Amino acid sequence: MRGHQWRRFKYEAASSNQDQSSIMCVLAPGETIIRMRGQTNLSVFYTSPAITRGLPVCWGIFIQGHDTAGPLLNPNHNADIASQLWMWWEGITLFDSPQVTGSPAQYPAYGPQGDPTRDVRAQRKADPSIGSDVWIRGVSDPNVTVGNYFWSWSWSILVQLAT
Repeated sequence: MRGHQWRRFKYEAASSNQDQSSIMCVLAPGETIIRMRGQTNLSVFYTSPAITRGLPVCWGIFIQGHDTAGPLLNPNHNADIASQLWMWWEGITLFDSPQVTGSPAQYPAYGPQGDPTRDVRAQRKADPSIGSDVWIRGVSDPNVTVGNYFWSWSWSILVQLAT
């Protein structure tokens, strides 16, 4: 019988980059992802609520070999979401919060609304010869310039170990 191991991943980033990604864990040859449970949150701040109202955002988790960049993600079209590399992806819309005091005034927006916890049961096996990287990627509308993006990712990944 094969053993199992939970691998935990936590990442927080403040960035002006609209495309943010990070390796969640590395799989050895023959290891298999069984389940992933966690959450992804995004907050942005800007000087006008009209800029972030309804800002489309996509995020997802994918697995691939160590030396490749992975599928792209654009919340404005479906071209990349059909890639079989995606274990999970979803689109969210950011929601407004009341104005934060300051000079100039700041308007925060956040997402997803409601419970951000996801339970992904897609199973994927690592590349049998070199292993694989498990990535998380978040992207907002590339046509909208926002000050800073505050991504927070917290995930636990259940891995079936190689024999």
